[in-house]
Amino acid sequence: GDDVFRALVAMHRSGFLGRYIPEWAACFCQAQHNRLHLYTVDVHLLYTVRELEALGSDELEVEFAEVRRAWGRRERRAPLLLAGLFHDVAKTHGTAHSRVGAEQVSALLGRMGASPEDQQQVAWLVRHHLTLSNVAYFRDLRDPKTLSDLAAIVPSRAHLDDLLALSWADASATNPSSFTSWRKTLLLDAYRAALQVVEPEQAGGPLSLEQKRAQVEALLLPEVGRKRASQLAALVFEVPVASQPRYLDSPSELLASHAALLAQHQGQQGSEQRQDLVCHARHRPAAGISQWMVCTRDEPGTFSTQAGVLAACGLSIVSAQAVTRRDGACINSFSVTDARGRAVADPARWRRVQRTLTRVMSGERGLGELLARARHHSGAAVRAGDDRLKRIEVSNELSDQATVVEVVTDDRVGLVHDITRVFLERGLDLQVAKIATRHDLASDAFYVVNRFGRKLGRKSCRDLATVLEERFA
Repeated sequence: GDDVFRALVAMHRSGFLGRYIPEWAACFCQAQHNRLHLYTVDVHLLYTVRELEALGSDELEVEFAEVRRAWGRRERRAPLLLAGLFHDVAKTHGTAHSRVGAEQVSALLGRMGASPEDQQQVAWLVRHHLTLSNVAYFRDLRDPKTLSDLAAIVPSRAHLDDLLALSWADASATNPSSFTSWRKTLLLDAYRAALQVVEPEQAGGPLSLEQKRAQVEALLLPEVGRKRASQLAALVFEVPVASQPRYLDSPSELLASHAALLAQHQGQQGSEQRQDLVCHARHRPAAGISQWMVCTRDEPGTFSTQAGVLAACGLSIVSAQAVTRRDGACINSFSVTDARGRAVADPARWRRVQRTLTRVMSGERGLGELLARARHHSGAAVRAGDDRLKRIEVSNELSDQATVVEVVTDDRVGLVHDITRVFLERGLDLQVAKIATRHDLASDAFYVVNRFGRKLGRKSCRDLATVLEERFA
């Protein structure tokens, strides 16, 4: 029926809901001792139902219409609303609440008289309600292993639509201020990537190299003309990126930007001279981020230095990609926000970032001094919550192409710089960084390879984990 949320709130306040469903009574007023959740478990579950119903309203932003369509495609919304109501009901059991919750839901829905099909659908959603958000925030969507894992979990478009709606509502009901435009964009990107493997016939398949190159040339054409567009595209397509075999699967817009940066770096932009350092900032206000791309000659510590400069200038990195080419050039891309989680559109601020980077690279300024000053001005870190949340994992199971390093620790100014310095010390190349900061807790994932472009061996994984634990855990 209409307005399920209000009916459930009335049932909850009267005490009926807990009497009718003992599993619900167990999480009544249960506090969530972490740095993200604002509400007790019972209130969070009710608010998740409210946010699901809101997906059918006109208030949802136009740029997120896919979420509304996913909600609207459901013929029957009862299974999805029930999944919203029960997805965290097993948090009284501590860890593995998704697995335990799926088992509980099957039993309680059986008591309620739900059909076997509905029991199965709700149990699947409860079991996997964190899957899409974890992929969105911590995995490389261009990695084939990420997509194959999604395909193994999600059986159909209907399941994927429900998972998107539930993930969206869950995040909104957890902490609205933390569910930023950027995180919403990442969630939608993960949904689209999953859709390509769940319904490949609808996605139309990947573009061939010839088609991708034609797209890049078409994007460059208005700026440089047909002949130059072909020459600039060749800079991207004819020089291998050894550490990233799927580099050319990147969006055509990004490849066109890389081609333009490489042309400036190599002095191929008409009468312009070769530039040792080329920077470009572009802004995505709807996504809440700015993207800073830096093209220069690859030297040890280049990425780490650039990450440190961004931190010293008061900018937060939310994701990054490092592209190291065989011709000695590198292009590092950083998606960043200001202290309030917004895009940084002020040109003067980006000029300051480039000046600072130039001075640091020339030795005129010391990066350590700049970071120490930025840390001083940022104030003391808030140490709420349990320090046992800190975690270091180094895994070869999450990607077929790279070793994935996950670091959960207290956030601080320059943390990405500090972590990537460890990679530099151990001779590792960074491919992709996914940065998620929740209040004062950083939860970051890094895809790294050795100097031969391969995953780390078991001993190297253990040694790397030990070093990171000594410094960050």
